[in-house]
Amino acid sequence: MRRAVERVRRLTFGRRQNGVERKEALDLALLRSSKKWRVPSIGQLKFIGRLLEDHERRSLFISILIGIAALGVLGTRIWFRSTVAVPATGGSYTEGLVGSPRFINPLLAAGNDVDRDLSRLIFAGLLTTDADGNIVRDLAENYTISDDQKIYTVTLRRNLTWHDNEPLTADDVLFTIQAIQDPAYHSSLRVSFDGIDVKKQDDTTIIFTLRTPFPGFLSALTVGILPEHIWYSIPASQMQLAEANLKPVGAGPYRFKNLVRDTTGAIRSITLERNGAYHQTPAYIRELSFKFYGDYPSAVEALKNKNIEGLSFLPLEYSSDFENSSTVSLEELELTQYNALFFNPDKNDALKDRAVRKVLAAGVDRDRIIREILGGEGRAMYGPELPGFDSTSTSTPSFDVPALSKALDDAGWKLPTATSTVRMKDGKELTITISAVERQDTEGVTQVIRENWTSLGIAVNVSLVPKTNIKKDVIEQRAYEMLLFGQIITSPQDVYAFWHSSQNRHPGSNFSVLANRDIDAAAEELRTTSDKNKQQQLYTTLSHKLSDEAFAVFLYSPQYLYVLPKKILGVTSHVRIAAPADRFSAVTHWYIKTNRAYKKSN
Repeated sequence: MRRAVERVRRLTFGRRQNGVERKEALDLALLRSSKKWRVPSIGQLKFIGRLLEDHERRSLFISILIGIAALGVLGTRIWFRSTVAVPATGGSYTEGLVGSPRFINPLLAAGNDVDRDLSRLIFAGLLTTDADGNIVRDLAENYTISDDQKIYTVTLRRNLTWHDNEPLTADDVLFTIQAIQDPAYHSSLRVSFDGIDVKKQDDTTIIFTLRTPFPGFLSALTVGILPEHIWYSIPASQMQLAEANLKPVGAGPYRFKNLVRDTTGAIRSITLERNGAYHQTPAYIRELSFKFYGDYPSAVEALKNKNIEGLSFLPLEYSSDFENSSTVSLEELELTQYNALFFNPDKNDALKDRAVRKVLAAGVDRDRIIREILGGEGRAMYGPELPGFDSTSTSTPSFDVPALSKALDDAGWKLPTATSTVRMKDGKELTITISAVERQDTEGVTQVIRENWTSLGIAVNVSLVPKTNIKKDVIEQRAYEMLLFGQIITSPQDVYAFWHSSQNRHPGSNFSVLANRDIDAAAEELRTTSDKNKQQQLYTTLSHKLSDEAFAVFLYSPQYLYVLPKKILGVTSHVRIAAPADRFSAVTHWYIKTNRAYKKSN
């Protein structure tokens, strides 16, 4: 303390002050030095700068900084140990889709993956499917089924609203189902509600009465509901032209925000925003944007250039480009889908010949397609495999060129001369044209099929059609001889829509323009029985008959690669999905932003 007093004396007398001021300063220093309490008070600390040498001040400053940093680290560790990261609202995600929107409308979206994707996000059904494929309540608060399986009573949640804040009631449900049943709307969903009576009991209760039991009816109730106040004044004949198909109003977790067109009028992007008034837990991600591309090479290039952050589907040939990416991950999903060649004898008389169809079905080297075109990512298919049902009874023909050539000879399709390469019968060549989506993998598949059939003396042409045109120009018109396309089957009731002869014209989904009474009978009974053993028997019968009559050339079940940015968390790992749009079944759990919350004590 004596040294401190001396230092104060020097500092004080060193200043240019009058004598009185110097004496007062010295007296004050001496008075404070006489205190027995050795810890300086706050008042004394203001002299610290005068008491310390330069190097001591630097040391003190550094010590203070170290102390503050240590306290910060300690506080941070305590904070992170006592809290947990939780999802927070915010962030945006931009995904690329191949194709373009036409009808963002649940009644018309079935044939267009882009429409189905957007409809899944914007609209809500009475029921829906969760990430595990289970049917759960959505707009419905509850439902009951009568003992005879014919009466379904559905009760809506209270205080439901549309995206425009109008109330959602039983009137909207009634309007939607009646529109589906109206042939003028040309909805492919009509078959699921054919012969079903729907009535409104009150504003929140709807009663569906079936003529016969239909175990798959709950699946039918997952269809998105339309707002009557938007659509009631639009005639059925004008439905496909309505602006509401591209600027939809729904009740789902996301609502339409805006769209962008290019100079030709084509839609280049659509942005959806989070529906904060969603009747279930609202989504976390604030905004979803979708950009549309004409083909997969363009979409993949946009992904590489960071113009988009994810891609709805990645063809296998591009998978190696992103396997070690630091920004995106590849989600491998298995679709309950088969890719097949469907016959249309109306466009080619040779396909009316059952013997020719059977040779075509057996004359494809499926293992080569999976090995060379799909990179091993797929399963060979020989029938319409149904999840949960035994399909081993379906015949698995071998690719035996001599045996197949003899079968064609026996059917009258012979090579005219020893040097001929194309078979003929009654003066007509055995020539077939395959129509398929213009895509690298389908191009490869058709090339293998062309080589296989050419070795049998069959001339093969391939017509590759842009994805944006194939539904309207080819499928709806049944404007093909053979169609390479994929179908998704998830329940016994789906068999009716895909294979009953009443469905082989638009808007039906039976793409093989053929008819067989036994197949029709099995499909009809499968649609109405809930007995598992009976379903298995009927499915076996139908599979045998499809194979025996060669109604299609079943090829393979592909694997579905979905590209998502690693910044998105909370993504549920699906093993199998019924349709590409099902990747959004748990979208409300996805998040980008996080907050910290205190851990709950046990």
